[in-house]
Amino acid sequence: MGFQLKQGDMEQVFDRLTGGYDIYGPVRMTGEGMYSDTDVVRYGQVHTPRGAGMGGEVPLFL
Repeated sequence: MGFQLKQGDMEQVFDRLTGGYDIYGPVRMTGEGMYSDTDVVRYGQVHTPRGAGMGGEVPLFL
């Protein structure tokens, strides 16, 4: 079972959830890889459903 939401709808879900919960998901950490010019993806707090290029977040697909 799954859900298909538009971008605006997903942002509303995040707005409601972040009011009472911390949401964690994959986050791109720029420059923290094995070498200074590589990125690494780890779990961290996520503030938007799709913030690639903004705040270092990797797109989430729920």
